Amino acid sequence: MTAATLRRAVAIGIFAVSLLGLLPLVLDEPVGLAAAAPADQSVVEAAPQTVSLTFAGEIDRDSAHVTVLDADGRAVIAGRPVVDRYEIRQPVSISGSGGYSATYHVRFANGAVATGTVSFGVGDGAPPRVAGGHASHGGQIDPVTLTVLAANVVALVVIGWKLARRRPARTDPPT
Repeated sequence: MTAATLRRAVAIGIFAVSLLGLLPLVLDEPVGLAAAAPADQSVVEAAPQTVSLTFAGEIDRDSAHVTVLDADGRAVIAGRPVVDRYEIRQPVSISGSGGYSATYHVRFANGAVATGTVSFGVGDGAPPRVAGGHASHGGQIDPVTLTVLAANVVALVVIGWKLARRRPARTDPPT
């Protein structure tokens, strides 16, 4: 094996390992709200004892919180939330009909963050409409970070292509 072939093999190996380093970004655990009880924009007949939020990723217990408010903006929470791996259960004290909203901020075990609001009605109350809802949040990647990641992928592809190209063998002039 010549020195040039060895350098090319090492460069291709480094390139391959660099691409493998990007796999966690693509294969990372999904995050975001998967289910809620009461469901978003639903109306339930009886007042719930808890508001339960289930997420697609494992929750970091120490940095998750839920605030449940009535239509007048008063908190109706009745104790600390219980976090159980993928679910947060927030005890509430709801005594009458009306619209309620549960706003959450959750950090996941993989470092991602999800925020949003789930709205529901009790009795003859309609769920409040919250601008944006949870669909506009959910731990989306910041556009600058996405641009830098895309530039890194392009740079790795270009470097890998240049390293993999076969160069014509150099012939030394006769002596």
